[in-house]
Amino acid sequence: MATLTLSNPEDRDAVTNAGDVEQVMATLIRLANDYRGRAGYEGRVAELDAAMDAVDTVTAADLNELTTHVRTGASR
Repeated sequence: MATLTLSNPEDRDAVTNAGDVEQVMATLIRLANDYRGRAGYEGRVAELDAAMDAVDTVTAADLNELTTHVRTGASR
């Protein structure tokens, strides 16, 4: 699994304190929308968008793994 680190400490703290996956995604969306369209924040928005993509990818991969686990009856 890839690791993505947010460079801005305030963004990082907000995501760290968010809780479950849904709250993390909501926090990333809120932060990106707060910065989107503001001059000088393009890099920060791109980083937050990449983080959202990473969360989606991990969530999808985890769901596929869980589905396989349930279908096969395999134990971890």
